[in-house]
Amino acid sequence: MEIRCGPLRYEDWNGFWMADSADSRMPDEEYDQVWKEWMDRLDSLGFNQRVYFRGDNLFGDRTQYLEICDAKAFDLQLLSTVQRWLWEPSFRNWRVFVQTYLGPAEAIMIYPSAIMLGRRFDDQDLADTIRSIRARMIAEGIVDSEFKPRPSFRERLQSRKKRNG
Repeated sequence: MEIRCGPLRYEDWNGFWMADSADSRMPDEEYDQVWKEWMDRLDSLGFNQRVYFRGDNLFGDRTQYLEICDAKAFDLQLLSTVQRWLWEPSFRNWRVFVQTYLGPAEAIMIYPSAIMLGRRFDDQDLADTIRSIRARMIAEGIVDSEFKPRPSFRERLQSRKKRNG
């Protein structure tokens, strides 16, 4: 696993992103299929309700947005697991944006080839950096130190189907 530090380019986090210049806009069906598969994977690993993919196809690109609900679930193992999914042939054109809500300096973007951080964290390895970001998320009230359950993936999926008709 390669770790790169430094500011993300504007096009890395805002607007249409392509893993390859031959990529085209992605249909909602493809996005939904990947979203459902990755949510099932999170559930099977015991992350149900602790972290989730939002399922928003904001720009028509192959970016999934990972939300952290349980501070204890936000660690290097989670990021490494998600990156391994991106190594699979059907997901190589995807990336994952980890929502920290702390601003660009703490932004995390996971690509098949690298995990990119928004800035360099002095003398810290990635696991320590994640712990620092997690501590700030708790201190600023973005996530709770104690997990509060939310509707299950199945309940959210049913609700989404009802909204979309």
